[in-house]
Amino acid sequence: MSPVLSEVLFEVVNLAVLAAGLWWLLFRPVTRALADEVREREQAASTLAADRTELDAGQADLTARRSALDAEIASGSHAILDAAHAQAREIVEAAHAEVQASREAWDDEQRRRMESAGTEAAARVAEVTAEAVRELLTRASGPDLDLALVRATLGELPETVEGPVWVELAREPGPEVRAALEARLPAGFEVRVRRDLAAGVRIGTPAGLVDGSASGMAHAAAEQLGSRVG
Repeated sequence: MSPVLSEVLFEVVNLAVLAAGLWWLLFRPVTRALADEVREREQAASTLAADRTELDAGQADLTARRSALDAEIASGSHAILDAAHAQAREIVEAAHAEVQASREAWDDEQRRRMESAGTEAAARVAEVTAEAVRELLTRASGPDLDLALVRATLGELPETVEGPVWVELAREPGPEVRAALEARLPAGFEVRVRRDLAAGVRIGTPAGLVDGSASGMAHAAAEQLGSRVG
């Protein structure tokens, strides 16, 4: 195995270990946040249960009042009795509607809060992971790493590459990097220097973009980890 390939494999292993460590370090605060959310939800549930008990007591009182009213007007006219029944039904239905509305509002609020907590945690994990990957590749950047990333990126291209083609590099290409590009790409390709790529190369062709830069790999790692945590 060539020294360059061994170095790349070593960096990849280090990256995997770092990502696993970050995941474990961030899992505890995320778990604590979710536990706090569960406690708040239990407290809210207790409050809602008390409210429901109060509403049930009110409903029982209304039912008792309705029974008393029925007994009082039993000897009255049918018109008065029907009106009293209608009023009692409206009161009971209004109480039921209030309980249902309170229950639905509470459920919606708890669902929104849980979804918000999960989204924020996933975004934070992805952000930290991206920064760690970018920092690792930036520190390890150099001619050997650039050449290895360029060769790996060229290997992702279609067998036949047609122009126009542009190449973005983190620094001016050395002789070996330029030779590798010229051997694989059509003549006349454009070379651009992008310091924000940190290391590696980004190649654009009419068929699409192949991103083998440190910035691109950091973004991909962040998206993958964020989707798993989320």
